[in-house]
Amino acid sequence: GEYCVVHVEFNQVANGEFNRAGHDGRGPSLPTVQHMIRAACSQFERVVILGIRKQYTFEFLGGLQSRVIDLQAALDLPGLIATVLSAKAFVGIDSFPAHVAQA
Repeated sequence: GEYCVVHVEFNQVANGEFNRAGHDGRGPSLPTVQHMIRAACSQFERVVILGIRKQYTFEFLGGLQSRVIDLQAALDLPGLIATVLSAKAFVGIDSFPAHVAQA
């Protein structure tokens, strides 16, 4: 079915640190990420989470875990491109996956 991709690569990790030097403050905070995922779940049957590293766990989603597909650190480049291109919607900041989504 249709799904939305939420790209979390540049986000703040749970302990308040940033996962990429030089990108401090560039991505949304953890509460904002939670809101983005919940909002996407309200609009789509499935939400796919992408990121270069596994930096989030999703216990905070309550009953929504069954609707979230966690692909953080799980895709090679062709898999990432295919996943983003097949999505109905994309949520994230300026990044390679965002440019793929725009294409």
